[in-house]
Amino acid sequence: MISLERFCRILNIERDSGRVKVESGITLGILNERLNEVGLALPNLPSISQLSVAGAISTGSHGTGIAFGILSTHVVELELITSSGTELTCSRKENTDVFLAALCSLGALGVISTVTFQCEHSFHLDAVRFPLPIESVLGDINKIVSAAEHVKIWWFPHTEKCIVWQANRARHPHTSTSSTVHLRKKLHEIADTVVGYYSVDMTYQLSHYNPRVVPYLNRLYRRLLFNSSRAEFDLSYKVFCMDNLVQQYIHSCSIPLHNVHKAIHSIKKMLLEKKYTLHFPVQITFVSGDDIWLSPAYGGDRAFISLVMYKPAERDTHSKCFSEFEQKMSSLGGRPHWGLFKEWDLSKCKSIYPKFDDFVKMREKLDPQKLFNNQYLQRIFGDC
Repeated sequence: MISLERFCRILNIERDSGRVKVESGITLGILNERLNEVGLALPNLPSISQLSVAGAISTGSHGTGIAFGILSTHVVELELITSSGTELTCSRKENTDVFLAALCSLGALGVISTVTFQCEHSFHLDAVRFPLPIESVLGDINKIVSAAEHVKIWWFPHTEKCIVWQANRARHPHTSTSSTVHLRKKLHEIADTVVGYYSVDMTYQLSHYNPRVVPYLNRLYRRLLFNSSRAEFDLSYKVFCMDNLVQQYIHSCSIPLHNVHKAIHSIKKMLLEKKYTLHFPVQITFVSGDDIWLSPAYGGDRAFISLVMYKPAERDTHSKCFSEFEQKMSSLGGRPHWGLFKEWDLSKCKSIYPKFDDFVKMREKLDPQKLFNNQYLQRIFGDC
């Protein structure tokens, strides 16, 4: 009933401290460009830039990097309008408990009107991706994760191959402007568009009629697009954000970092036994732990594992696969990505979020009439 789409101004920029206050309807894509104009940037970002600031922090959206938390950890202050019309300014010094609850609130506590981020000076990223056997990566996961500031892994299901992506802040800006470099970059962009978008979209849509070809398609696209190493250098937000234009179903859970090996082997076993066909990539990203009450990374370092099925996959097929995926991740200490929430119910949420009961009490205090309740929240909180 409330749209914040045009509530999207930047209200204040403190260049010296790096603090930037924005209206909560601004999208990350627009914010990134505006920040770059004044020489600032967010330290870490989700790969999807169309998210509004309020939506991104309310659902625990995250980038990757074991020394970096979810996006909400870069928020130093927010303003919340409760169901009574009360405006609360919240930070770690003021209304601290409300702040820690509202940083990942699922929209249950009120309307987030403004958000103040702690930014840093704009920076470039040196990124590289290279193929490795998945078992080699899993066998040395701690070394892989700590080898760069930002790390993600793409595993091609139904194969034994994966891609490791690593990125670090560039200590010295690149100066090469040769025509060869520009030509190579342009050719990569064309290949990614023609093969990585149009071809993938078309062939996976056709595979809907014969899902048994999916493993062969996964192997084909791995060879075509990811069979060799590739380097990239650009402004941070242009490297972090990799919006996928192909329609897809996604499900994601966070698990303790030490359970990544078990999780991938569990998924492998599920695909083998249940004959599910899973499209590429299964993505693994990493975040540091935090103290935000309903954060999927509350209390310790986590890995997010994300499964993909491209549309028009049968709803029953992807639902069964995702449901079993949830069960397996739950047994490994899994928590759902709130923006992709599926089957977790009240009893599960209570057991995996130590501050869940405190959040329920905060919700009762700020919204006793359940003005902000909806079907999504009803699944999570029941009649609490």
